[in-house]
Amino acid sequence: MSHVDLSSTLNEEVERLSAESNARAIAVAAHDFESGLGFSLRGERWFHAASTIKVAVLLAVFRAADEGRLHLDDSLHVRNRFISA
Repeated sequence: MSHVDLSSTLNEEVERLSAESNARAIAVAAHDFESGLGFSLRGERWFHAASTIKVAVLLAVFRAADEGRLHLDDSLHVRNRFISA
């Protein structure tokens, strides 16, 4: 599948999910730093980033699991020390 075909397919799928969810706004932007390929649908749109902390927590959990410091089925207590707007 070419980059153009993949972008078109991703665009259609995100638009379908957006319509089904009745969300007020959905935007997606992704970039593969190895290949240089990217995809964006309304990627220039600004959003309040309150939920993005979940991505950092998820990355830390996966790193700890990869290093053998925890298992993915372990229960963890996470304290929110982040002050948001």
